[in-house]
Amino acid sequence: MNVNSMSWMAMAGMTNRIDITTEFIKFPGGEHGGSWGARIRGTLREDADPQQRTTVFWYNTLEGVGMLDAGTAAEGELGVSGDVFIKGETPDLGTFEVKVTEGQGRHPHSGHPSEHDKPLDLTLVHSGSVPENVLWQTKALIFKHIKGQIDQLVLKYDENDPPPPAQVYTIQHQPSTGNMHVVQKVFEGPFEFDIIFSSGSAPTKITSEDLTEQIGSVTSTFSSRFTEIFEPQPPFIKERYEEFSKLCCGSLLRPGLRRG
Repeated sequence: MNVNSMSWMAMAGMTNRIDITTEFIKFPGGEHGGSWGARIRGTLREDADPQQRTTVFWYNTLEGVGMLDAGTAAEGELGVSGDVFIKGETPDLGTFEVKVTEGQGRHPHSGHPSEHDKPLDLTLVHSGSVPENVLWQTKALIFKHIKGQIDQLVLKYDENDPPPPAQVYTIQHQPSTGNMHVVQKVFEGPFEFDIIFSSGSAPTKITSEDLTEQIGSVTSTFSSRFTEIFEPQPPFIKERYEEFSKLCCGSLLRPGLRRG
């Protein structure tokens, strides 16, 4: 067999017309490595549909000794209105709390009957206990769970009046104690929310206001120090060169703010 070359010749990627940015900040303090916060932001591009739907998943898993608890749903609760809290404890991290904030952004409303069982303006939380050797396959486990939800919808609704996709591809709201916890939000248009890890041994819990302040401070400090230390020279003094250089430098040095 004679092979002249082997490479990707073309890619038919999906066009989602949305830029998703993650800003990550570490906060020192306490006896277990400190706390951290991440801000997740979705910004529509100019050619995007203003009603574009986006679903976002966050999951926490636990290997080894410890505990993770997302609480329990009240009778008749269809989702969480407001912030989601996951409390935990491990030998290495001590006690801690993960908060997924309610955030900002609109949510889809279809008017389909399925919306009464699972309103998308609420945050969905699903907890479970799975063997540790499959925790690394959490993404596949989520897809399998959603497939089960789809099978139920197929039996419940007529094929001529199916639920809209944003309603279909969702998890069951069932928070509890376990070693795997999945949080799902569904947005329409631009959005923003925070994920905050607060160590129990830190003096205070981190807030969204703390995250906003540190993102601004780290960005400003890094930008000014970069210019002072590296002193860009012509022809590399244009803004596009400076931004590219900062991105390269930031990836190498891993400063307090991490964008992705």
